[in-house]
Amino acid sequence: MGVAFPNQRPSFENQGRTLGYVSNGDSDSLSVVDLDGMVELGRVPVGLDPVGLDGPTHFAIDRARSILYLALAYPQTSSIGPHAAHEDVVRTGYIQALALSDLRPLGGLSVDPSPADVLLADDGGELLISHYDVDLAAELSDDIEARRAKLTLIAAPSELLTGAPQVRTLTVCAAPYGVAYGNDESRAYVACTGEDSLAVVDTLDARVSTRVPVGMPTGGVSKPYALTANRTRERLLVSNKVSRSVVLFVASDEPQAQWTTVFDAALPAIPYGVPYFAAWLSDSELVVPLQSPDGAALLDASTGAVTQSVGYSPEQCAAPREARVALDGRVFLVCTGDHFAPGAIVEVDPRTLAVTARVNVGVGPDRLLVVAP
Repeated sequence: MGVAFPNQRPSFENQGRTLGYVSNGDSDSLSVVDLDGMVELGRVPVGLDPVGLDGPTHFAIDRARSILYLALAYPQTSSIGPHAAHEDVVRTGYIQALALSDLRPLGGLSVDPSPADVLLADDGGELLISHYDVDLAAELSDDIEARRAKLTLIAAPSELLTGAPQVRTLTVCAAPYGVAYGNDESRAYVACTGEDSLAVVDTLDARVSTRVPVGMPTGGVSKPYALTANRTRERLLVSNKVSRSVVLFVASDEPQAQWTTVFDAALPAIPYGVPYFAAWLSDSELVVPLQSPDGAALLDASTGAVTQSVGYSPEQCAAPREARVALDGRVFLVCTGDHFAPGAIVEVDPRTLAVTARVNVGVGPDRLLVVAP
């Protein structure tokens, strides 16, 4: 006699393959890609709202416990009609725990609005979530503290499965996005888009110890957004959306800027575009995805000098958002696209940055995490 309610979900076992997990923010799904064959193995619906957009953003993977922690941001959507005001209410966010093997829901927790970056400690014992609350940051208030959003710290996040996680929050800065740990995880760094600063957080005491300016020497607004640490977590690359620059910091109690590279159309020797989530190819080299126009660049990590650059057509990679390097040195880019048609994951040559393979995923892909065989 058969099973009354068989599990018909697809199973995503490594089977000697390198797998890529991709959050599709505009189609409420996670894609799982065989990065060796560049084939999408499956696209699984996620979220809680059967009608509206859940907006899956960043996520973290605890491979030892086979859990994926996904942020659901519930972005506001433009609407018209008699009920438009009701639909524009800011919603709380949600962290959903999913089984890595088949992405079935295991548990979850409501959090502050607009959860964005999600970071897991190496031992799986702590989960950090930033809240990119741009509405709060834009409040017409002279009190900066009133415009600052939270950083959520969840101890023992696997307890999301039992409904008893240990949660702390701290007010960190206006519109925080990228988050990175320091080398011993007692310190974390947060890119503060709404304050042009890099916040240093004591994760043991759940407090901000300092905020370091990330502005350009010539002045003006920078809007730091993405944050990437090197392998030893001793250096941090901050990507700034408005100044179109990246700044390398030494990760310490008082981070010090080492160099700044500006992607400026006025400098013909340097490609221009808005930098997003970079990746460290090695301790000596970085790859930076660029948008408007679309492309990517290789940077010398010691000096910030651009050593290679390339532009992409929409058919190759529209709106590159994130670079990711596999353990074997292969380089992948998340191509977000136009938020209406499917986006893509592309593999690029680590030396020339030319696209060598491409696979379509869902609409609006946001983050890629690579799981080795």
